[in-house]
Amino acid sequence: MLPVSELQKILIRHLPRRHFSQLLLRWSRLHLPGPVNRLQNAAFAKLARIDVSEAEWQLAQYPTLNAFFTRRLQAEARPVDADEASVVFPSDGRLGAFGPIEGDTLIQAKGIDYTLNQLLLDAELVERFRDGRFFTIYLSPKDYHRVHFPVFGTVVRYRHIPGHSGTSYPVGKFCTQKIDKLYCRNERLISVLDTPHGPVAVVMIAACGVGNMTLSYLSTHFSQKTRLTDHGQDVHVPVAKGDECGIFHMGSTVILLFGKGSWDFARADEGRFVRMGRPMGSV
Repeated sequence: MLPVSELQKILIRHLPRRHFSQLLLRWSRLHLPGPVNRLQNAAFAKLARIDVSEAEWQLAQYPTLNAFFTRRLQAEARPVDADEASVVFPSDGRLGAFGPIEGDTLIQAKGIDYTLNQLLLDAELVERFRDGRFFTIYLSPKDYHRVHFPVFGTVVRYRHIPGHSGTSYPVGKFCTQKIDKLYCRNERLISVLDTPHGPVAVVMIAACGVGNMTLSYLSTHFSQKTRLTDHGQDVHVPVAKGDECGIFHMGSTVILLFGKGSWDFARADEGRFVRMGRPMGSV
């Protein structure tokens, strides 16, 4: 008989992940009757243990589940560190694997590696981030799901990669530790930033149940059909530290890449919960 973990892997691989994500997307954007919508939002907030006091609006003011999930927060809830030399966390979440990029190799979990080329599918970018640093942040359903820039600079390129067969795996602890090259199989949205201190990439990784991801610095909306294609373009968009980069329309993972440069990162512990805007290092 197969071990339980192997049976779980087989089950996850054969789940109708694309159809589930499409169904969740449609459900989350339904405009339900007022009392039903308020009940739905309140139930989700309680189930996910969301701190609704931080939200920009009252719970009843969000017209859909998606609107509540992608809520902005009150300005004072996530102040961005004002020190010009600081590098800040781009999102709320739990800090996963992080550390130096050994050549072009990153760590997904203990005993599981992946490469820059598998993640980015771009030989030029691989060379820009070779021997740099990486950080992985997992966002759970309770977290604030807008992603921000950790430093100031200029966005010079975005790239959308649909992932394996246009589907995405869950990104919880089990899959991170058991599914080989998990982040390289899932849909991802890459924003490349040029800074005076070296290149930075913000890689948003979708998960099963993530109905969509959107960019905030461009008026680009990915339709369901477009999301199944590999596309990108060069851009020139100056951004400040803390400016909004993109939005997860359900929870997932952010991978930060830093090319070789004058970065000095603070000591961190895997599993630590982090908040957007708080310092993670300096230049």
